[in-house]
Amino acid sequence: MRPAHDIDRLQLTKKAFLIYKNVQGPSLLADLSAAYREQKEDSEDLERAKFSAS
Repeated sequence: MRPAHDIDRLQLTKKAFLIYKNVQGPSLLADLSAAYREQKEDSEDLERAKFSAS
């Protein structure tokens, strides 16, 4: 079983891909990559917090 944030990330990625496929705007792609980067940073922060807590 995957951790919950991995499942959320997978679903967000699928949703993002479907939106992109429907719209295909360059500004949308920029928004998506920014959102992905933010989410990646959040999950890295979470990993660091888990590591320092242990």
